[in-house]
Amino acid sequence: MLFLDIDGVLHPGFVETLEHLPLLERALRGYPHVDVVVSSNWRCNRTIAELQLLLGRLGARVIGCTPEFPGRAREEEIDWFCHYFAVGERLVLDDDESQFRPAAPGVFLINPETGLTGDDLCFVRRWASRSGCFDPLHALSFGRFALRRRA
Repeated sequence: MLFLDIDGVLHPGFVETLEHLPLLERALRGYPHVDVVVSSNWRCNRTIAELQLLLGRLGARVIGCTPEFPGRAREEEIDWFCHYFAVGERLVLDDDESQFRPAAPGVFLINPETGLTGDDLCFVRRWASRSGCFDPLHALSFGRFALRRRA
């Protein structure tokens, strides 16, 4: 299960261009088993159908959104979703480290000034290729897994 933030991930900052959307869609193209859950604040004022439409081909993979728990961290919303729906394996793409505990499981932070980079997409492909066999220790060998400090 891929939990997706949008601002700072699919485009730099809050520019709302979705310029990296085609790159993420291509990175996941060979991995049809990867479902997407929107964990972005974009879920707060859009329906799932609107998000699916906005996300184009990637939208076909969107199976839902995390709940909104006002005043609570995004990590708690994702944890609740994973517990409620018995999600065993996850990768969280997000740019806001304040929303997660240090070394939170499955969290891969994206630099919000650039959004997804080639290195980030390589990591996503490697994660997806594990075909449901997520091993966080193996993922650590790929580089910036869990919380990445910004330069």
